[in-house]
Amino acid sequence: VTANISNPVDVIGDAKHDRYEIALDAALADDNIDGAIVIITPQSMTDSPEIAQSIIQISKKYDKVETIVGDVEKLPFGDDIFDVVISTFVIVHLSDPSIFFKEAYRVLKNGGKFLISNINQKKPEPVPVGDKLVQVESYYHNKEEIIDKLEQLAFNIEKQEIIKG
Repeated sequence: VTANISNPVDVIGDAKHDRYEIALDAALADDNIDGAIVIITPQSMTDSPEIAQSIIQISKKYDKVETIVGDVEKLPFGDDIFDVVISTFVIVHLSDPSIFFKEAYRVLKNGGKFLISNINQKKPEPVPVGDKLVQVESYYHNKEEIIDKLEQLAFNIEKQEIIKG
């Protein structure tokens, strides 16, 4: 498990279910943690169903957690129920984020906010894992393309910030 300011717990792209179990169990066992959001961005070697089962099993140990397993392209929620949808470093892993944007629009109440932060890497560096390098799938989306897709869905862009980091 690694950590940085932008992503406090990152189990790295090649993580198997056991690494998710260890990280989630350690986080939820801490009395200072009220809950956790686990976002899986599958790589070619990812066994998402196995990881999801592990997350469900660990979360059952803690009363402070409600587990909902879903896919950003088919959110498991009704229409018009959320005031805010937050997407952090998700669209970089989607070849076409349009389906996700449609789903976010669908689950938002009228006047709801959709907050997106993203990292654009035209070609991400391979990540060292053990004695090998793993290439993480990453898709470059320019700002204009994303704004156009959002505006086509009738999102009103209120604020944009480009931050060099």
